[in-house]
Amino acid sequence: MKKLLLLYLVLTGVFTFAQQRGADIIINWGPTVLIPFGETKIKLPQFDRENFQFKGETGQLLFYKKIPQATAIDEKSLKITNVVFEPVTDSELGSLKVSAIPDKINASIYNLVGRDKRSALLTFFPIIKDGSGYKKVKSLTYNFLPDLTASRVAGPGTVNVISNSVLATGEWFRFYVIKSGGYLINKSFLQGLGINMSGVDPRKIKIYGNG
Repeated sequence: MKKLLLLYLVLTGVFTFAQQRGADIIINWGPTVLIPFGETKIKLPQFDRENFQFKGETGQLLFYKKIPQATAIDEKSLKITNVVFEPVTDSELGSLKVSAIPDKINASIYNLVGRDKRSALLTFFPIIKDGSGYKKVKSLTYNFLPDLTASRVAGPGTVNVISNSVLATGEWFRFYVIKSGGYLINKSFLQGLGINMSGVDPRKIKIYGNG
């Protein structure tokens, strides 16, 4: 009887823990406005700034949310339910690239580790095609599970070593982005980082970010 009771308690604990890895999201949409982007301004629909991202290279709008975590999550366990939409007029799309708007929100979640802090990054497209028109996400519910395999393998004091890192070779310079927006990286900016630009092929410059 004691073994059965112990098993029940463990399973109940795991199930409860898993269910806590989720919540509701409500997107507070604002009017379409002109916002700075590099040296120009573009017209975009707006929502909460901490979750807002415009992908200039594709002309797409993205919702993202960092969720603090104590352990790794199962990136394949994401479940999206209770999605509530609202119609969007063509004028509200602003400068979004209409041909790049998907017909699904395509939600994903990833593990992030930066500055000794672990989090999960939830992303999805908040505006999608709907037949001959478009609609935006007003709210939804997300849920995901912990990576129990990683939890069992990585015991106390275990450090995950990254092999074959892109940072293993080459010459690297670090700079910070204070806030979201468009930034111009030109010759004077790179020289300000201490880079000797003589003989540098700009096609071979690569930029990597964390978080």
